Amino acid sequence: MQLQLVENKEEKISAQNLLIAIIKQEWNKAELRRVVWRPNSSEMPIIHNGKYWLTNGNVDQRQTTKTYWNAIGIYQPKGNLNITVEANIPIADNKQVFAGYFAKDERGMLYLMHSGKVGGGRKGIGKSTFLTWSKDRLISVIDGNGNAREGLIIGPVKKGIIGNRIERFAEKVANYKADMMSGYFTAEQRRKIKRDYKREFSGQKSGERNSYFDYVSRHGDIVHALKEWREDAAKNKISIANDIFIDLGVTSGNSLTEIYEVKTNDGRQAIYTAIGQLLVHSSQSPKEPKRFLVIPSARTKSRLSGDLRTTIDKLNITVIRYKISKNKVTILG
Repeated sequence: MQLQLVENKEEKISAQNLLIAIIKQEWNKAELRRVVWRPNSSEMPIIHNGKYWLTNGNVDQRQTTKTYWNAIGIYQPKGNLNITVEANIPIADNKQVFAGYFAKDERGMLYLMHSGKVGGGRKGIGKSTFLTWSKDRLISVIDGNGNAREGLIIGPVKKGIIGNRIERFAEKVANYKADMMSGYFTAEQRRKIKRDYKREFSGQKSGERNSYFDYVSRHGDIVHALKEWREDAAKNKISIANDIFIDLGVTSGNSLTEIYEVKTNDGRQAIYTAIGQLLVHSSQSPKEPKRFLVIPSARTKSRLSGDLRTTIDKLNITVIRYKISKNKVTILG
């Protein structure tokens, strides 16, 4: 199953109209507020739910191409409103100048996508550090010419879901920017992330080809829940490792003591890949760390096949299961 880019102008207009119609139902408050984006500001109508706001329009003062402007931010009852993240969608062409776009699966389900490029005008804020910080996974979307475009799924454009997913995405970006402002990554770490990111994602991009898009799009949420679960279980404060290759690591001094690999399905190929990743990345530590494979709770009665289970046991890999609900990820242990 593969996501397809929505390229047709009429389809994009229809998708945008559906998106806004759902948001207006789910975020059923409206106001006229002044929205600020450096160095400009303008008074405009917003939709909000008391926590987050969205404004949209067919405006673009910088380009000749018409673009749907989807600006999202943290709501406050008084004062000017600042934009946290934008998912702007070009209408007349499919250039990747803007971060937002729509995709659809083989069933026709629409998804709101984001390139992962988040701005902020501050040193270190950008796509590579955001993906490293969030642990969100890029997914491959194919256009009509067979070319791949990679991005993050914000959520399916579906009633009861997309409003919550937009809120969660805006919250994630806001938390990322706050952490970056407080020095989450050192200057050397930022340089290393940028170098590693370029090496990892240069050349042909294949992305994720997975029928469970909702699970793939929640990868960052799963890692975050795992981090909280591990911190809660620790008797003392622990140090968490974070780079583009390791989903989650626990360190002591300069050594990696635990390494976790999160997969969004428990299919044979995913398990093969996870085993390889755990072995490769754990070998970089002077002392062999404990290895953990984190996979979804079985949606059926099925379990890992005998040969996989035997291999996992021989390699001293501990399996941890999780489950996903509409708004929550729960680590089952």
